Amino acid sequence: MNEIRIDALLPGEMATRAEYLGVRKAEMPALTMFTLAILAGAFIALGAIFATTVSAGGMSVTAADGAVAFNTGLPYGVTRLLAGVVFSLGLILVVVGGAELFTGNNLIVMAWASGKVTGRALLRNWGIVYAGNFVGAVGTAVLMFLSRQYAFGSNSVGVAALKIAVGKTSLDFWQALALGILCNALVCLAVWLTYSARSTIDKIMAVIFPITAFVAAGFEHSVANMYFIPYALFIRAFDPDFMATVADKVPGLERVLPEQPDPRHHWEHPRRRSFGGRRLLVGIPPQQRQIGELMKAYVLIKIRAGEVKDVVRQLRKVEGVTEAHMTFGPYDAVAVVDAPDISRLGSITASAIQPIPGVEQTLTCIAVDV
Repeated sequence: MNEIRIDALLPGEMATRAEYLGVRKAEMPALTMFTLAILAGAFIALGAIFATTVSAGGMSVTAADGAVAFNTGLPYGVTRLLAGVVFSLGLILVVVGGAELFTGNNLIVMAWASGKVTGRALLRNWGIVYAGNFVGAVGTAVLMFLSRQYAFGSNSVGVAALKIAVGKTSLDFWQALALGILCNALVCLAVWLTYSARSTIDKIMAVIFPITAFVAAGFEHSVANMYFIPYALFIRAFDPDFMATVADKVPGLERVLPEQPDPRHHWEHPRRRSFGGRRLLVGIPPQQRQIGELMKAYVLIKIRAGEVKDVVRQLRKVEGVTEAHMTFGPYDAVAVVDAPDISRLGSITASAIQPIPGVEQTLTCIAVDV
């Protein structure tokens, strides 16, 4: 009589199960595989949305001299820990829901190594699943952009999303590769541990710690990045008003979208973009502006003590800055910037003004005509 067991499977039994599942995955019909891969991409994106929202926020209270007196934000490690715990939602949905995730399907190599799956079938699975994951993740990014959830929390969710994308796109090739390998090792370990499970609760508990570990450590998940980076690109390219509000809060923003988008993509009639009877010049397409008419913005700048004169000199050398002066009050200097559109204004602020040594904080005020 067969023995009834409720204990977790042993490693030898887990290996047998991994090979069996690897064969099933490799032999799955292409359309079914692609559909389940789309779902997996969307599931991982849902985990990324959860992690981005949890990471957003935090407020600094400054004293009269500009020094930080109190910070409501959590320490870096605690924030990463919380983000990792909630990001686990993505792989939990994949494992329990039976979706096809590229990083988890790397374990099919066990069936390939035992001769039960051919190299061609292995690569077929990886190719179809990778493409499906991309479609699901980017599709979710489109829906999230249309929802404008990034404006929640006084724009803090959008700022967090942009900062995440800037951090990921600033990695060099070898660093990104190493972080990706480390991430995939932990994802495969999470999936491997689920092969010992006999219940849904077992699977969930097996997933949480490895996934939390890779997020907390800052490793790079290829499918999650299919959501994080396109989402930031959509915000950067198609919501210039939002970008004008938050550009100063995201250093290095130009690495997310170096090229300037076509102004026609976000043109609106000037009368539809008015505030209290005042019309922003960003609503006027370039071909309808008067010759020589540019946007004007005043960039208020906080500077480290003793470096104001040097910073002002550097500001006067920046292309697009027509005036720069030292000031008295909460800010130490002001730069007057002329730019043809929001994209160029953001580029000047993020790539030319903020990197100047001594600049600690900027606030951009866009001038309007009356």
